[in-house]
Amino acid sequence: MHTSWWTLRQQLSTHQVVTAVLPTGNGKVLKIRKGTTPEPIHRDIYSTLKIPIEVMKPVKRWEEITT
Repeated sequence: MHTSWWTLRQQLSTHQVVTAVLPTGNGKVLKIRKGTTPEPIHRDIYSTLKIPIEVMKPVKRWEEITT
C-alpha cells in the first residue's frame, strides 16, 4: 500500500463509533458504545498496519436517567 498519512487519515475518518442508548423501565439506561463494521478500505489499512479489525471493544455502561 503506497499512500500518504493524510490520505490514510481521510479514509479512516469514515470508520465511525456509535452509541446506542436503551432506556429501561427501572429509571436507568444502558449505553453501548461500539465501532461500526469496517469497510474493505478500512480492513486493508488495518491489515497493512497490523491493527486488529475490531479496533474498539464494545463498552456497556448503565446510567441513571436524569431530567
